[in-house]
Amino acid sequence: MLLALVVGCLLCLGTYALSGLWPRSRDAWLLGFGIAAAMVMLGVGSYGIRRRLPGAPLGRAATWLKVHLFGGVLFGVLVLMHSQFRFPAGGMNRVLWVLSLWVTATGLIGLWIQRWIPRAIASGLSDEVLYDRIPELVRSLGQRAETFVASCSDPIQAFYQTNLAAMFAAPQASFVYYADVTGGRHARKKQFEYLSHALGGEERGKLDRLERMYKAKLELDAHLSLQRALRWWLVAHVPFSIVLVVLVVLHVIFVLSY
Repeated sequence: MLLALVVGCLLCLGTYALSGLWPRSRDAWLLGFGIAAAMVMLGVGSYGIRRRLPGAPLGRAATWLKVHLFGGVLFGVLVLMHSQFRFPAGGMNRVLWVLSLWVTATGLIGLWIQRWIPRAIASGLSDEVLYDRIPELVRSLGQRAETFVASCSDPIQAFYQTNLAAMFAAPQASFVYYADVTGGRHARKKQFEYLSHALGGEERGKLDRLERMYKAKLELDAHLSLQRALRWWLVAHVPFSIVLVVLVVLHVIFVLSY
């Protein structure tokens, strides 16, 4: 499929280069590129319909996704050819041009995010967590931590209030997890090790239990941060894609009518 995309883009660019040999028919060529872009866009947009019909005998979802992704790239190339690789004149043309490139770019970013997040979770986190359950799980974990710390010695209680209480109070998304899915867990472990040397055997065991709760909280925050990136991407891509489809259809009707 990737080879087909490369060949298709090269053929389109080659056609664009050849169209320069007939300057008198340049407008016709540009119109053809625009129509081709609109047709590809409709094909790409049909993936949304396929997603809402999971049980329909319409072929594998993975194949549709590849067509959606690679067709989106081809659509962007055709739009650039249609505009002669320049920022067009006219308000509507500029809106369509910007929207087209935005949707193409966010589609490629989405491809990277959807591949990166599962790998990041698998590489550094122990369990999968549903995004909508994270606030509830954090609240429950915070309550258990507060109850448990109340039964610990003064040094552990002071350590908890100074270093951990605010973190256990609520979910905390952070860009830190994009660089290190563990949230710097190994570096923070030294705080626990330093206190552990000053505790007796029983209290040291309690500190170890508190550290396990702390690790669980870091994992929940990591899930929140990573899965939120996917939610943000959907907002940045899907609504603009729908608007683009509507505007392109109206644009084609207007051009063919006049």
